[in-house]
Amino acid sequence: AAQDWLSTLPLEDRIEAASSTISNLSYSSPRLAADLLDRMTGQAAGNEDQLRQINQQASNIASNWSNHAPKEAAEWAAGITSESDQANAYRNIAANWTQFDPPATAGWIDTLPPGTPRDKATERLVEQIKQQDPSAAFDWANSMNDDNDRYSSIRNVVNQWKRSNPEAAREAVESAAITPDQQK
Repeated sequence: AAQDWLSTLPLEDRIEAASSTISNLSYSSPRLAADLLDRMTGQAAGNEDQLRQINQQASNIASNWSNHAPKEAAEWAAGITSESDQANAYRNIAANWTQFDPPATAGWIDTLPPGTPRDKATERLVEQIKQQDPSAAFDWANSMNDDNDRYSSIRNVVNQWKRSNPEAAREAVESAAITPDQQK
């Protein structure tokens, strides 16, 4: 019914109303919200402001969808064309998925190409596992593509790890893909 109603509105009003509709649908029917977002993205093509307004809903969809079906949310988010919107969606998916299945989350992240979206998902995995498995968290942090994100994540893991095993943390830092100054 919402989709039928949206089609009766002028394009500018339709985009604004669709953004609100997508947000509300993402809680109860994330697949429908994703379909509507995809359709509205096509209708807003060529208008950067309208595209930005619609695409901002992608991370909400991913977050809500990943609460109960993270694999499906991740498959959908792979089609998000904006790198920053995809990175936000991946971050939200990883945050939810790692709460109940860190190995599956790690398996998914391992399939992602290097870049900002993968790094944002990796940050969430690292945060979730650093207390239980600091060695694995360190390896994931060290795999990040962005130098600043990698350093920040490594530092967070090492600060946690050095409390339980300072020698292992020190050895890991010496092998990290960071500068000598950062190692100090």
